[in-house]
Amino acid sequence: MTGTETVHRYRAFSLEIESQLPLPELKGSSAAPEIAIRFGSILKPEDSPESDRCVSANADEVHLFWKRAGSFLIRGGTEMVIQPVADAEEALLRTGILGPGFATLLQQRGHLVLHASSVVIGGKAVAFVGWKGQGKSTMAATLFARGHTLVTDDLLALNGQNKEPVLAHPGFPQFKLWPDSAESSLGVAPESLPRLMAGYEKRVRLIKEGFATEPTPLSAIYVLTTGTELAAHRLSPGETFKQIVSNTFCARYGSRVFEGKMGTDHLQSVARVAGQVPVFRLERPSSLAQLNSLADFVVQHATGL
Repeated sequence: MTGTETVHRYRAFSLEIESQLPLPELKGSSAAPEIAIRFGSILKPEDSPESDRCVSANADEVHLFWKRAGSFLIRGGTEMVIQPVADAEEALLRTGILGPGFATLLQQRGHLVLHASSVVIGGKAVAFVGWKGQGKSTMAATLFARGHTLVTDDLLALNGQNKEPVLAHPGFPQFKLWPDSAESSLGVAPESLPRLMAGYEKRVRLIKEGFATEPTPLSAIYVLTTGTELAAHRLSPGETFKQIVSNTFCARYGSRVFEGKMGTDHLQSVARVAGQVPVFRLERPSSLAQLNSLADFVVQHATGL
């Protein structure tokens, strides 16, 4: 796959984007771009990566690598260069751009980026974090189906340092759900939804209405855990800080992403959010049959904050 002179313009995360690769998940825009995504050559590192990871990072750029997709070089919070491997699937490239690529770029711009889904309840955003499989997207989709506006699914960008209040920036209007979750949360037949990529069971649901258009104040973060009964317990300041750090999106790609000034800025952002936004451990049964009861509980709890 090679580059093209054709460019496409979009808006996501409160930024204007220009991309050589079509990104149909994003909302179109005609405004002047702040971010450029293009194909190009990336200098091969001395230690060729054997697994998906951050290859290198410094104050200006981060080099990420995926065996099935290729190399992604993110520079200065304004540019993303992509060098695909041979026969890379376009859907996989888009997943790399819209997930780790944008997470890194937003972090370079001073945002705190969480692996989280978020909706608006009572005029304020709430976020859901947790280990893989805990149901972040399912929880957001269930609340969306009840009329709550979607802020983002999977990647949450919070405004950077020294700004109040903490704002949740709208990502893009899409859910990524496993088949049983799509049916339980949105009431749609999973076979009617496209797969995220070939050979992958997770499905994609694009939405046309009910998506946030402006940043929304963040009122709470819920850490999803399994329990026997519905309960929300506010975490201590130390545990709050720890949970925000552990649910940072880029953490999965190793410590190199957080070296130098980027790491210092990141910890300052974590401390600011931890000092302003309450974090709760949300315990609930893991059964999808309990989704409606869980949604009722979350709405009542969040409304009372």
